[in-house]
Amino acid sequence: VAEAVTRAAQDQGYAVLLAAGGDEGLAGLEARRAEGIVAVAASAGANWRVPRCPAVVVGPAVEGCASVGPDLAQMADAATEHLAGLGHRRIALVIGQDYMPRGEQALEGYRRALARHGMRFQPRLVRAAAPGKAKAGRQDQARDTARALLAAPDWPSAVVVGGAGLALGMMGAMAAAGIACPAGVSIVALGDGDWAGQTSPALTAVAEPAQEIGAEAVRLLLDRLKDGTGPTARVLVPGALALRASTAPPAG
Repeated sequence: VAEAVTRAAQDQGYAVLLAAGGDEGLAGLEARRAEGIVAVAASAGANWRVPRCPAVVVGPAVEGCASVGPDLAQMADAATEHLAGLGHRRIALVIGQDYMPRGEQALEGYRRALARHGMRFQPRLVRAAAPGKAKAGRQDQARDTARALLAAPDWPSAVVVGGAGLALGMMGAMAAAGIACPAGVSIVALGDGDWAGQTSPALTAVAEPAQEIGAEAVRLLLDRLKDGTGPTARVLVPGALALRASTAPPAG
């Protein structure tokens, strides 16, 4: 996103200053008389101070600022729609730690796609993965979540996973349980990465549109600069489905 913001701003003739450190970085930019600020989510916590100059937040909505982020409801809808279109009728949703604050949005899109295909929502097919910070913790997270889903006699034939790293871990956990992907279970990740096409099987994912988010953030900021203050709009940018090899029609 930072690269996209930099490119879009430079295309409009603006120089870009990069800073980190929350309020400390914000104060530094203000001291250097920045005309406007694009703040990433890590810099916009609950106690984040609204800058004196026009600002746009990339990530969560912040009162008093325009903001832009991925449309997670649309992303979950697209992932579930893809699986339902392949013929899956038991589709699970797993929300990883990175997506936990936006879990309700993912659930909204998931339920919307199920309803469109006449499938009943089953709460037991929705899981929130327990936190795991270290690599070993993330592996435990994937293993425990996979075990929970497989404990039911009618375990899902497909899973939408909030987080590409967790999705990869779940593929490994399913394989360790003797269930191949996609022959035994199809997996779609919310979120993508360059490495996703190099896994075995390559991971189908709905990518967060980083380039579009960065460009939209700059557009919102320039509108605020032009209008003096401008509207505190909230813009959600849809993701794009990247079809790879981790999804297939259900067996049988």
